[in-house]
Amino acid sequence: MKKKVFILLMVFTIGINGLCGQEQDILVISQHNFKVYRRVVDSVFYIISEHKKKKLYDSLVYVSIVCNDFVQILDSKGNVSFLDSELKEIDISNVVCSAIPCMPTSSNQYYIEEEEGEFRVFAKYIDDGNAKYKDDPQPVVVTVISKEKADDVYFLNSRRSLTTYDCPSGAYVSPVFIIEKNKKFIIQDLYNLTARPIRFYDTVFIDRSSKIRVKKDGFYGYHGVTVIKYSRLDIFEYNLAYFELQNGKRGYIDRSGNEYFIK
Repeated sequence: MKKKVFILLMVFTIGINGLCGQEQDILVISQHNFKVYRRVVDSVFYIISEHKKKKLYDSLVYVSIVCNDFVQILDSKGNVSFLDSELKEIDISNVVCSAIPCMPTSSNQYYIEEEEGEFRVFAKYIDDGNAKYKDDPQPVVVTVISKEKADDVYFLNSRRSLTTYDCPSGAYVSPVFIIEKNKKFIIQDLYNLTARPIRFYDTVFIDRSSKIRVKKDGFYGYHGVTVIKYSRLDIFEYNLAYFELQNGKRGYIDRSGNEYFIK
């Protein structure tokens, strides 16, 4: 009798753990209809449906929320999928992401003027804690680039004017500009003009999320995110970008530059 009770207790315990995640595993995402756990023993992810009371996805390499309501997953075989709130696979190309309303706490305006022999970068209403600019309603020259060092200068939007907003939602466009010289490119941040070393890139591509993909000496990287080492590096599809290395290894990077290798 005691043996039967013990067996039933084990079955019950396993069932509870299957629904709630193992005690030692880490809860990383908690939504109304599901929870995502990371297994401590091997760092893979699994998803438990609150509605169906069972584990629907296991052995995932990567899981994240996209468009506020959907889930992007990557399995160990390299398959990227998107799920709705009911954990059903969807075609994300047919989904229109709802934007988070932006209520700006400040508005910073930048523009570039081309004068004889130089490009002048102006800023207005800079709110970066610098008293020199903060309360000055007049445009201020932030930096000057000699035409001996530049054929063209423009912002990430490929224009010579840019407005940035600081929003509680986190929406923000970085005040970065591109210096082009002899078909080579320098990326310069207005908030870090003294950054070294200055590097010339062979190509610069700005994707829809304002991530800057660069190429130098035949290899690719994302400026400020990864080193330049990839023989192939695609644009981001929401939170993941596919890559290949010269040694044949391949996988995906996330927006922080973390690598997820696949077979």
